[in-house]
Amino acid sequence: MRTPRIILAIVTGLGLAATALSLEGAGGDGTTLTLATGPGISTMVGLAMQSMVNDFVPGVRASTEAADSEEQVLQRVGSGRATLGLATIPEIARALPTAEARDRSGLAFVMGGHAAIVAHVFVRDDLPTPALAGLQGRRVALPEPGTPAEALVRAVLEAHGLAGRAIKPVYARVEEKVKAFETGFVDAVILAVPIPSPVVSSPAPTALAGSGKARLVSLEARAVASLLEKLPGYSRHTIPSGTYRGQAASVATVASKNAIVARTNADPGLVYRFAKTILENPGEFAKRCPLAVAYTPHNVLPESPLLPLHSGAERYYRDRGIL
Repeated sequence: MRTPRIILAIVTGLGLAATALSLEGAGGDGTTLTLATGPGISTMVGLAMQSMVNDFVPGVRASTEAADSEEQVLQRVGSGRATLGLATIPEIARALPTAEARDRSGLAFVMGGHAAIVAHVFVRDDLPTPALAGLQGRRVALPEPGTPAEALVRAVLEAHGLAGRAIKPVYARVEEKVKAFETGFVDAVILAVPIPSPVVSSPAPTALAGSGKARLVSLEARAVASLLEKLPGYSRHTIPSGTYRGQAASVATVASKNAIVARTNADPGLVYRFAKTILENPGEFAKRCPLAVAYTPHNVLPESPLLPLHSGAERYYRDRGIL
């Protein structure tokens, strides 16, 4: 049982928070800010944020700690070892599944982040019904079982009434999925990948977009509403037109998005200046990280962050007119 351990570690660790907080004043000499990230892309984002704080917030020295998992990220923030943490909202929902658990965790929401993975549904262009409704009884290539990508795709299928034996699932590596699609062995490929994804847009033979055989389709609005009601950790997402070759229209889908979290008792002034630095210097942030485009006032407050808004972040968003 992973969840009780997470909650226990977070709640128990709050006793260390007061000690750590003394290092996180409103910006005097010696102030530190530690950002915990999970593996992979989130570490790249964390390093870019570290650079932004060090360059734009006088008197504060930022550092990044890469954890082995998002579970560890939440533990480090809850225990006071890290000031801020970068974790996906679905992982927060899994780790803290009830309102009581989230309240006991002592964690607060600071800022919405980039989409870790986005559902992409490609169907054969020559299907009689070129949408998810036309996949009943057909072979569909899916992400490998037990992965975050598979969990998101499974939720999409269930919301569209395509769970169980409604389709014929084919599990394979990405390259094999694409080949199976090109040869006609499968009628659809459903991926959960970052945007833009080289799997989708790179030159043949790995690309799906622009192949002339595939259509990237939107999810049904009612299915999305049902999915988000059941699994509030996920978010609505739009893949803008022109994101991929041959994509003439925007596509409505869902995503697993990241969030910046802090302890509720983390210094409000420090959190305020962190949010201000990231959101008011988009050009500089973009030089350091291509995913900076996701960190805008429009995206900063997701539909369901699950956690209460940190007081320092709330004050900044009210000053900026976002709230």
